[in-house]
Amino acid sequence: MSLIMAEPASKNGQLSAGRRHSAGVSAWLFIIILVMGNASLSATPLRDKGIYVAGPFGTPDISKPPNACAEAVFLAGSVEQTPFYLNELVVTGDDGQFTNNGWVGGDAFAMRLTNGGTSLSIDWDLTGTGYALTYVSVNFDNNFYHVYAADRFLKSDGAMPITGNQRDVISRVRFFGIRTVPENGATAGMFCLGLGAIGLLQRRLAGHSSQ
Repeated sequence: MSLIMAEPASKNGQLSAGRRHSAGVSAWLFIIILVMGNASLSATPLRDKGIYVAGPFGTPDISKPPNACAEAVFLAGSVEQTPFYLNELVVTGDDGQFTNNGWVGGDAFAMRLTNGGTSLSIDWDLTGTGYALTYVSVNFDNNFYHVYAADRFLKSDGAMPITGNQRDVISRVRFFGIRTVPENGATAGMFCLGLGAIGLLQRRLAGHSSQ
């Protein structure tokens, strides 16, 4: 009689373990999707890296490789990681004009001067350009450069403040970035990465449940 009861108990135990395993996989799947879907919302588009004494730097020439641009090398801190020059905003009085001599047109950016030209706000949308923003360089027509870094953002999702040094009038702002894969390729890559992570979790959880 005890042998007859032992088999159902074992099955129930296996069933319970299987349910716990499925619940664990589902929970981890939910966490992965949540993190991947909201990664861009938890980050700050621009990070203030401070004011530096450097240059003066000449106008970048996109007919040459990025590492030939002294300002790009300065921003990245190395020849290997130099970004591409995207565009330049030249400030004159209460207005500014984009030179459109880089890899991205000025229509991808918008700006508004504040505090008498000592600061401004910018926003950008590089969707479809093949580039993502990584650096913003602010100059005051001297050897001082206020540097901002961006974590490869395609869009700012709102105006971002650029403070300059809050004393001198800003003379120009240059934008630098990296090349990106098409948006559908990036989405496919993220999907494959998520599937790989789920598969790894399933194998690990299966190994634990069999012990």
